Amino acid sequence: AKANGINLRKYLIYLFKQLPKLGAFPKECQLEAYLPWTKYVQQSCTD
Repeated sequence: AKANGINLRKYLIYLFKQLPKLGAFPKECQLEAYLPWTKYVQQSCTD
């Protein structure tokens, strides 16, 4: 997260809120949207 310029605390909170919505066995393509270098994550989790 730090290498991508996002706030680690905000990123973890974001993940803990969003990932349970994907269900028990999310597909790889669904998880890719939550990687720290995606535009939406960077917009949502910066200081």
